[in-house]
Amino acid sequence: MKSVDLLFGIHCHQPVGNFDFVFEELVEKSYLPFLEVLDKHPGFKMTVHYTGGLLEWLEVHRPGLLEKLRELIRRGQVEMLGGGFYEPILAVIPEADRREQVLLLTRYLKEKLGAVPRGIWLAERVWDSSIVPALVQAGIEYVLVDDYHFTCTGFGPEQLHGYYMTEEEGQALAIFPIDSRLRYLTPFQAVDKSITYLEEMASDGGGRCAIVVDDGEKYGGWPDTYDWVYTQGWLDNFLATVESHRDWIHTKTFSEILDSEPPRGRVYLPTASYFEMGQWSLPADKAVILGRAHRQMERSASLEELRPFLHGGIWKNFLVKYPESNLMHKKMLFLTQEAKKIPPSPERDTAQLAIYRAQTNDAYWHGVFGGLYLPHLRHAIHYQLLVAESLIGDGEGFRCRLFDYDRDGSSEVMVSTPVYSCGIIPHLGGHLFDWGIRPWRVNLLNTLARRFEHYHECETEPGTTPPDTESICTIHDRESASDPCLREELCYDWYPRRAFIEHFFGDSADLAGFSRSDYDEQGDFVLGEYAIQQIEPDKRPELVLERNGKVRSGDQDFEVRVLKTFHFGDKQVSVTYRLANLSALPLRTRFGVECNLSMPANNGPGGRYYLDGEEPAEPSFVSRGEDVGVSEVKLSDEVMGGIVTFGWERPAALWRFPLQTVSQSESGWEKTYQSSVLTPSWPVTLEPGGEWTMRLSLGVSV
Repeated sequence: MKSVDLLFGIHCHQPVGNFDFVFEELVEKSYLPFLEVLDKHPGFKMTVHYTGGLLEWLEVHRPGLLEKLRELIRRGQVEMLGGGFYEPILAVIPEADRREQVLLLTRYLKEKLGAVPRGIWLAERVWDSSIVPALVQAGIEYVLVDDYHFTCTGFGPEQLHGYYMTEEEGQALAIFPIDSRLRYLTPFQAVDKSITYLEEMASDGGGRCAIVVDDGEKYGGWPDTYDWVYTQGWLDNFLATVESHRDWIHTKTFSEILDSEPPRGRVYLPTASYFEMGQWSLPADKAVILGRAHRQMERSASLEELRPFLHGGIWKNFLVKYPESNLMHKKMLFLTQEAKKIPPSPERDTAQLAIYRAQTNDAYWHGVFGGLYLPHLRHAIHYQLLVAESLIGDGEGFRCRLFDYDRDGSSEVMVSTPVYSCGIIPHLGGHLFDWGIRPWRVNLLNTLARRFEHYHECETEPGTTPPDTESICTIHDRESASDPCLREELCYDWYPRRAFIEHFFGDSADLAGFSRSDYDEQGDFVLGEYAIQQIEPDKRPELVLERNGKVRSGDQDFEVRVLKTFHFGDKQVSVTYRLANLSALPLRTRFGVECNLSMPANNGPGGRYYLDGEEPAEPSFVSRGEDVGVSEVKLSDEVMGGIVTFGWERPAALWRFPLQTVSQSESGWEKTYQSSVLTPSWPVTLEPGGEWTMRLSLGVSV
């Protein structure tokens, strides 16, 4: 009789820093009801993965769920998968951290649930052969990837019903390919379609594996799935149907297959993830082209034949695509190196644990989920990095270092004081790009520029509606659905949104155009390279940058020198500007300085503006205004628990507006607050050889 081994599993994860109400909602809609249904079908074996951050939350808030999971493990119905405790992309963290992250979860599962994992769930299925030694050294025997990884090496579908062996530096590891067709059938299509597919896969003598492991959240947590999976009973029906065919569908765990079946051969996989991830990691314009090519091949029925040759970028491309992500990543690597320099101590252990939390992958990339676009997830990463930074002891006094912090081949200036740490990037506008306030554990420059994403493309096809009542849309069917109102708000920044950005405005510039990055910049200082004229590390809290650039006024180009002197006080960073007209004609222009402050209160009621001590008519951080005669702005943030003050020497015209991105999420498009943009400006008249000065400061109430 023909038979097939079904290796079914779920992966459940919530990132460090996600809201409690999200955890609660997913417990009620997905995690708990899934286990309750599974408990009613003791003959159905499966594999489960919970990430460490989720397990920690459940242990405190919903211990009953863990007890239910323990019982399923005790009776041999569930095998637990290990992995990196805080769900890092293993390929982009140091090797020692890979090993320790895996060991952390292994120890937790053994101690709390009585389970010793032999395999791991690989975060986002991001495979790189460099991770093999660390996994083997951590006691791991197998890993799961997508069948797409195998397809890219030339494997056909008929070859992917078992596991293969790979090695790196002589250390061997088993690899199971997840069946993408089953991944899209369950739970989105009627149960009988999955059974029919399993019938097609079954073989005489057995030995063929149908492998499907995917996000547990799609069983109730994704849009429209709760009603389908539980109210209409898809999961109960699926488990019952499989059990009713136990004579030829054998539910097994991965360890059972590992112990009873030989590998199907040797394989060396390319650096890859699932197909969609490869598209998302490409530059947006190239992602549009790849999506178009994929659709054309689908229509012409050539996709299956050409799939091995159709792929996008790799996960690390996100660190190029999003400089904001790269800066978080490089700070994490920097602090990892610094932590390992200090002697063993409880403080070092706590700092290292904070760094592990900061390696949670979600806030470093963007796809169909919000990810990088969600400021609360980025704030959580910076929170942990600042915890580690404080414990490492880098802020006992003033310290200034010049080195290539972001690994782009040019040096940044990194400053540390007891209250804050910050970074200046001389070769790109001389901006302040990081300002972490240690007592608050907040990076006030944790913002994100507005940029074109591939799903903004007009040719993107609309989401599809299921043709019948026996299926529902997958999350990817919703990916291209757009809100016409939000499409009207699309605009893109041509420079990174940081602090102390110099602008020269013409007469036509106004708040409306500036807020959409649709205005005529008269100078070349925004992205210009500044030379370091003075820096005295560890001695004087001052940095002097200089740039000779061009400013256009009327139909003339003027040569202008800008001296930009940073002063690092106890609780503030100040900049003194000295503008000099190096041309032979008088220059008339308007000079502005932009600061983007990413406030944790976002658009909530806990955030309020004060202009020269008075609330404006609309004080929220998502308000906009064009105010005159202003000398100081205070931003009071109840979530953060403090006040940020941005002030300057002489009254200015002030433009303020919220920087808000339009991005996709699992529920469609959404508009998200990223920062409050504040730009004071002054009319400037400079005779030949004349100079103009202004001092501005950013301070905190700690």
